[in-house]
Amino acid sequence: MRFCIAVFAPLQDKKYFAQVELNHETGTIQWQSGADLDPDVLYAVISNQPIPNCKLSRSV
Repeated sequence: MRFCIAVFAPLQDKKYFAQVELNHETGTIQWQSGADLDPDVLYAVISNQPIPNCKLSRSV
């Protein structure tokens, strides 16, 4: 889990966040740190539609 935190930490800097790129291969957005966002999750958030057969869980 620490890797996940380290990958997303640079996104707190607005200038770095603005350097987002489109990954045509995976169909999502990404940053040089290796952080990316799942396209299904992006669509669900933007459209306010649940992801079929998806159960959210939190782990720390």
